Order: sequence, then C-alpha cells, then structure tokens
Amino acid sequence: MIDELPKLAMPEWLTKPKSEEDMQQPFPLAGILKDSLYYPAAEFDWDPMTHLAGNIYSFIYVDPRFNSPAQPVDESPACRA
Repeated sequence: MIDELPKLAMPEWLTKPKSEEDMQQPFPLAGILKDSLYYPAAEFDWDPMTHLAGNIYSFIYVDPRFNSPAQPVDESPACRA
C-alpha cells in the first residue's frame, strides 16, 4: 500500500498561458485526460478532489443514475479551496 502519493508536476495544459492563437487550436482532450482520475458512480462524493488535488489535476466524475446535472462542479465545497 502506498502511504503517500507522489506529487505530480502541474501539467502544461493547466500552467501554460493561453494566447489568442492557442484558443484557435483543437481542445487538448488527450492531454487533459492523461493521468486523470475516473470516478464512476460518484454522486456527490467530492473526497477524491479534496484529498488528491495536487497529485491529480483532472477529475472525471460520472454517475449514470442522473439524467441531468444535479449540482454544478463549481458549487462543490471541494472546488472552493
């Protein structure tokens, strides 16, 4: 068991300043999904974001039980940190 996850360097897609030219480029989905945390059946459990931010920079929350957004991510207490 790993007692402490290694800190990952912040990815370039998150740190690189965006220019007007960058905004015209295709969305870098593959780079954003690399090293992401996929959380099926997440419902409203924001613990992975709270505890793993800094080790993981991209979170994919999925809950097939909901047909429409129940709570926008930016309203989560974990996203206010």
